[in-house]
Amino acid sequence: MIFKLKFLNLIFFLFIFLLTSCLIFIFSLNSIVKKSINEYGSYTTKTDLNVLKSQIFLNGEGKLNKLTISNPKGFSGKEFFEVDDVNILIDIFSVFSKVLIIDNLEIIKPTLYFEINENGKNNIEEIIKNIESRSNFLNQKVQQQKNEKIEKKIILKQFIVTDATFKILVPKSEKVVTLGLSPIKLNNIGFNENGIKFDLLMSLVLKTIYEQLSIDGGNLIMGFRNLQNTKDKVKKLESQIMEKINDQLKEKLKNVF
Repeated sequence: MIFKLKFLNLIFFLFIFLLTSCLIFIFSLNSIVKKSINEYGSYTTKTDLNVLKSQIFLNGEGKLNKLTISNPKGFSGKEFFEVDDVNILIDIFSVFSKVLIIDNLEIIKPTLYFEINENGKNNIEEIIKNIESRSNFLNQKVQQQKNEKIEKKIILKQFIVTDATFKILVPKSEKVVTLGLSPIKLNNIGFNENGIKFDLLMSLVLKTIYEQLSIDGGNLIMGFRNLQNTKDKVKKLESQIMEKINDQLKEKLKNVF
């Protein structure tokens, strides 16, 4: 009887220990995921990339709550991208390996704000340039260091974007044109390379979104570009005319006096 009681107590303590360990692991995992995305994402894009909360469970299934990416410098809008939830499924055992395997990453009903600034540059291309320049800088830095820390790579088996809304800010106005974006689906990203770095993954995803936007709203975007170029040409012509008028006035004033 005493032996049976001790055995039950042992089972109970083992259960409490395992439960506590699982809770600590999940809490630590979600804290690391949130911190890594926010810090490294912001560093890579040179903008404020923020995840409000990470909720990943022991089976690897979960959500990233309230993901936002701010506009780069030189644009009037506050956000470039926002979505309430991102569904994610990871291979939980790959967390401990050099290559993180994400089985599924699904973004549903995101809103993207496309903007062309006064210099004729758009926010998506600027963020992609930021990522690529940061990636080149990091690669050069790694090559200069002999004992560099190996950066974790990622394999993304399935990436999906559905029901996306694109809000195009009309240059030099407060008008917004809203478009729906066709679904995007990518498979086995980084599979052949045995994983790719986070910055390359970000760049690939944004380029794919930009390509789809060019297909769905290409004529509209081109129209805005032409409108911007026309306004710039008119402004330059006005400046040249005023400069000539001023020169003529100065010449006449010299002759008078």
